[in-house]
Amino acid sequence: SYYKIPEEILEDRENLKLWIQKSLEVPLKAQKKPLKTNELSQKVLEYLLTIPTGKVTTYKILANIFQVHPRTIASIMKYNKEPSIYPCYKVIASDGKLSGYNSVRWVQEKIEKLEKDHIKIIDGKIDTKYFYPHGKSIKDS
Repeated sequence: SYYKIPEEILEDRENLKLWIQKSLEVPLKAQKKPLKTNELSQKVLEYLLTIPTGKVTTYKILANIFQVHPRTIASIMKYNKEPSIYPCYKVIASDGKLSGYNSVRWVQEKIEKLEKDHIKIIDGKIDTKYFYPHGKSIKDS
């Protein structure tokens, strides 16, 4: 066992219950402010509509804009229920690699959509000149 439960607590069922509850509590410092996911998702998805034709953005750039972790952005892209409206195919990894699509069919579809937007993909990567905003990666800013 990870915790040594004191004998006097084991003998009293009510104290045991309180001890377990207390040991499972997260300290106030460690608690994070609750995230209004639907509101954030909508803002991120609407931001995708501002990306000009011929440009892409990255999970990291979006994470910096919206002050969240890149995985949060990835999750929003994953659960985008309207990809025909909100172009999640325009979101790539910060190193320029195509990411977020885990099947060959979806990767091919992403490539086709990007090429239709006149974005060149060389060796599975997109040059930072296509990055939006400012045409550079977050590392350069």
